[in-house]
Amino acid sequence: MKKNRRNIIIICVAVLLVLICINTFITRTLFSGTEAEEVSYDEFLSQLEDKNVDRVQVESTEIYFTLKEDSGDSGEEEGADGNFV
Repeated sequence: MKKNRRNIIIICVAVLLVLICINTFITRTLFSGTEAEEVSYDEFLSQLEDKNVDRVQVESTEIYFTLKEDSGDSGEEEGADGNFV
């Protein structure tokens, strides 16, 4: 009986780890519809000054922004955390 319980716990932990991996590595790409392109912080500021930025999302060490459709580029781009002031 104890052996069966241990096997069930191992299977549950393995399934949980797989779900965490899927959530971490795949979900962001699937739901965004496009992959992020890494750009410098200077490029981000330049796009802001040119009023080409439609939406900005700030996360702990990254900035995600979406360009307006009429700016020539599309999709989300990512400023590298090494370029923050």
